[in-house]
Amino acid sequence: VSQSRYKGRALGPYQMHRGAWEDVNKIRARQGKKTYSWKPYAFQESISKEYCRTYCKWLEAELKGRFRKVDAPMVYACYNAGLENVVTVQGNVSRLNPKTRAKSRKFK
Repeated sequence: VSQSRYKGRALGPYQMHRGAWEDVNKIRARQGKKTYSWKPYAFQESISKEYCRTYCKWLEAELKGRFRKVDAPMVYACYNAGLENVVTVQGNVSRLNPKTRAKSRKFK
């Protein structure tokens, strides 16, 4: 997934970018589940939460395909900074920007 698709504004209580939302729509479509457009559904708590959960599960699966050990801080770092950025630092969250690093520690 190209990180450039995630540039710009994130919406809703789970701060999802349009590109991430569209990736979840593809996953949901493959699973035969209903899909929702980014606007206005990113602001609806229950739908946004479900999309966040699906996206995090997808990120975790992607990480497990690349790294031996995957934990919650890594998944959060991907959600916050992008999968490509976490892969670039070889899964070492301590090499990411200070805000992402600090927030990811809360997930230990």
